[in-house]
Amino acid sequence: MKFQKKNIISALTSFIFFFLMVGCAISPLSTERGPSMAPSTEVVKYVPPDVPRNERSGSCWTNSIATPRDNAWRCMAGNEIFDPCFAFGPAVVCGVNPAMANEGFRLVLDKPIPSTPAAASGETNTGWLIQLADGTICNRATGARGMVDGQMTTYYCTSKNPDDSAAVLGELTAGMVWKADVAVIDRATGKTRERKVLPVVRVWQ
Repeated sequence: MKFQKKNIISALTSFIFFFLMVGCAISPLSTERGPSMAPSTEVVKYVPPDVPRNERSGSCWTNSIATPRDNAWRCMAGNEIFDPCFAFGPAVVCGVNPAMANEGFRLVLDKPIPSTPAAASGETNTGWLIQLADGTICNRATGARGMVDGQMTTYYCTSKNPDDSAAVLGELTAGMVWKADVAVIDRATGKTRERKVLPVVRVWQ
């Protein structure tokens, strides 16, 4: 009787140990895949924290191509075009990159901003600057755009490999987690080396 009882206790202990081990192995995987852990894309309406101390002179001649905001402009300082530049009160701020902590510069206007109607409407699934899940930073294309794999390039991105260039093809797919169709292109051949869909961590509008 004692022998039988001892066997039952031993079997029960082994079962509990096995259950705990399986639970430890399963629970992290289940937590990773659970919907509560899925990050959502942060959409930021950009406002400069301060007016930059650096100044350059120049002018703005039309509304921004990069963003449909009513205070965003396409401007020139020297021989460089900056888009978007933002008018906040009397100050116009250009060359900002919040993803890289670059505050840009204050544009000292040599002539007034045009009084043409601002482009207050546009696509909602876009931004003038985006950050992808792998850390890549992409700027909205505002000049000549190329075609890659039959699709228009809409953003030009940083590339960790100097032999490659990177671009977002087509518009972003909006949702709780925005997605970007990214092509890595061989600079020498112009051919697509890699293509992947990446989550967008942050969108500046």
